[in-house]
Amino acid sequence: MRVPSFKTPRSFASRVRDRARPGGIILMYHRIADTECDPWGNCVSAAHFEQQLEVIHRRGNACRLSDITDCLQRGQLPRGKVALTFDDGYADNYHVARPLLYASDTPATFFLVSDRIGSSEAYWWDELADILLRAGRLPESLTLTLGGQGHELRLEDAVAYDAGERRADRTIRAWAARPGSRLDFYYCVWKLLRPLPEAERSIELAKIRAWANCSRSPAIDPVTITMQEAKRLASEGLIEIGSHSKSHPSLPDLNPPLQRQELADSKAALEAMAGRSVRSFAYPYGDCSQEAPGLLRDAGYTSACTVVGGQVRSTNDPFLLPRIAVSDWSGDEFERHLL
Repeated sequence: MRVPSFKTPRSFASRVRDRARPGGIILMYHRIADTECDPWGNCVSAAHFEQQLEVIHRRGNACRLSDITDCLQRGQLPRGKVALTFDDGYADNYHVARPLLYASDTPATFFLVSDRIGSSEAYWWDELADILLRAGRLPESLTLTLGGQGHELRLEDAVAYDAGERRADRTIRAWAARPGSRLDFYYCVWKLLRPLPEAERSIELAKIRAWANCSRSPAIDPVTITMQEAKRLASEGLIEIGSHSKSHPSLPDLNPPLQRQELADSKAALEAMAGRSVRSFAYPYGDCSQEAPGLLRDAGYTSACTVVGGQVRSTNDPFLLPRIAVSDWSGDEFERHLL
């Protein structure tokens, strides 16, 4: 049973003053890496990340994610505070971002997918990009049968894809791709695969790879942070471990019992590994179901991050925290986005 909260309503004037002042900012990163293919804009180069940290350090307002949520619990505006978060637990978070965070004494939260710790297999959206966004030719059409329904996707002018087009697409996000382009084709296939259960999606990816006559590069190093690395992060203290679910599903595609399992199992696995409490969560794909905030509270989490842009205000629900997605900006560009 939840005990109702009785708070004195804030005056209209105080709410207006709150909105007029700078609130808190939660920054969302995924990878600190230079890649030739980045359809989601997930990559920030190490050089630009270092410049961004210099801006944060100069402003003197870096904080832990928990500092912002503590302000919300007190009904206070987290004025000017900036918290850094990283989704998915890519290996470069540890090997590239971590040394730079320590050099600048900047705290951060790494949201890990518990089933993916130490995995040498690419995330499915990266594998799909490896298949479809390589320079070269593909067959004229792709037919997928999903849930008993057939889908035929024709490439038309996108059958051929040269290195110049690939370089040009490096600055375009998948959702903004030109209709009929190879990047748009990738996005159409991505939308069809995203709702599938993981096992079924893996089968379809194998079929697409065979259709494209595209061999998989042998896995050498882990794609994600390993168990040993995650334990070291937890023991060092500057970087907090948060949950990004058990297997990275879209929560609205799951029934409530399966959502509860994703949230609880991930929390338990990460706490057993870290030897400390895991209280924060980031929604996979940014997808929050109607039930998720309540299920997170029941599981013992105290906050959850979305991908909705904006500053954090004192009236924000701690389980629906906005974040600013950081692109591969120079220090000057980055500072303009913080103003």
